[in-house]
Amino acid sequence: MLTALELLHNNEWLGKLLRSMPHDLFEYWTVRCYHSKDVICEQGESAAAFQILVSGELIVEHMVEDGHLYTHASRFPGQMLGDIELAAGLPYLYRVSAVNDCVVISLKADIYQKWIEKDVRFTLFINKVIADKLYDSSIKFIEHTFIPLRRKMIRYFYEQIKYYDFQKNPLFVIVLTREQLASQLAVTVRSVNRIMKQLKEEQIMVITKNRMTFTERNRQLMERELSTTKT
Repeated sequence: MLTALELLHNNEWLGKLLRSMPHDLFEYWTVRCYHSKDVICEQGESAAAFQILVSGELIVEHMVEDGHLYTHASRFPGQMLGDIELAAGLPYLYRVSAVNDCVVISLKADIYQKWIEKDVRFTLFINKVIADKLYDSSIKFIEHTFIPLRRKMIRYFYEQIKYYDFQKNPLFVIVLTREQLASQLAVTVRSVNRIMKQLKEEQIMVITKNRMTFTERNRQLMERELSTTKT
């Protein structure tokens, strides 16, 4: 396993991020490796560390009272965990788990607090990161509250075929279960089934079990609806 110092030398972006960190605190970084489905942060647990994803992909999910698990976001190298919770002094709002093999560097909460007290440049940076996350969450809340599910679902699929070249291949296929789609859109499977039935009947897409098939004509129908439906 590589040390934190070796990871810093191997990843230029990480070196830039940590360049103003006090040298006496750097030795406290620990390197953690995770495999697919390993849980890095558990919803409801106290935030005990600040972490940076160095490689791999993480999925951020929230479990509601009825037991449904909804996808909130994905995390990629350079993104952080625990920044909001440590700033607010609150437990993890989400479960974070590995999508594939991941490497994370971790700093205990008390050392992280010393870092931000001593490093003005990093403190300003982390404030911007937190503000961006809160802004993105506000946008998602507005979309979830005020934008009809039908429009959200059409836009979800349209974004994937928007630039697809149907002249090279006349069909575009997405393999996705109803449960996965419900998790992505933060709605129930019943709601997904209702809208999917509408879209199939209106021939906006061809649906066969967990396969959604699109043609140029389907893209045009989606474009038409998205352009005429109010945001």
